[in-house]
Amino acid sequence: MVVVHEEGVARGWRGWTVGSPNNLRSFFTTRQACGQTFGGTGTGSTLGSSTWGFDHGSLDTYEPLVRQCAGRVLYANFVTGGNSSPDYNRLSCCNHCADNEGAGVGVMYDVNCCSSGVPPDCVNGPNSARPVVDATFYTPGSTWGRIAGTDNQCNGGCPWSSSSGLQYDYAIYVA
Repeated sequence: MVVVHEEGVARGWRGWTVGSPNNLRSFFTTRQACGQTFGGTGTGSTLGSSTWGFDHGSLDTYEPLVRQCAGRVLYANFVTGGNSSPDYNRLSCCNHCADNEGAGVGVMYDVNCCSSGVPPDCVNGPNSARPVVDATFYTPGSTWGRIAGTDNQCNGGCPWSSSSGLQYDYAIYVA
């Protein structure tokens, strides 16, 4: 279950049925390092395949995990954008997103070194030419959309990203 809160007040939540006996850590450590095969657009580890409940509450329409996951699978380490400059999301339901539309939590977009996955470009780990942020909101037809919070590292300039003005935090509960 993911609960979105803002300044200590719960704003909405969604719960999924986890489809395998793996623990949460195993989902996050699968396919996370340079040199591993990440696959192409639309790949990730299925974390939850069906929703058992939700409350949108007062969340923004394009919030990535509660609002945008209706009827969709929850993925860990989800990839969009192909192999030349992939966009990575630690958690996302955006199997419908095109390149650079992103929507997820724990994002690093236009990743450079992992496109080949071998030294020398991955010696110091992955690097990104664009947003490295806590969360981005899905915005159809827009490059990377709006950013949640202020924890934004933007390498190479991010003229397409803008602040949402929202200070969402995400709590993950596993039972």
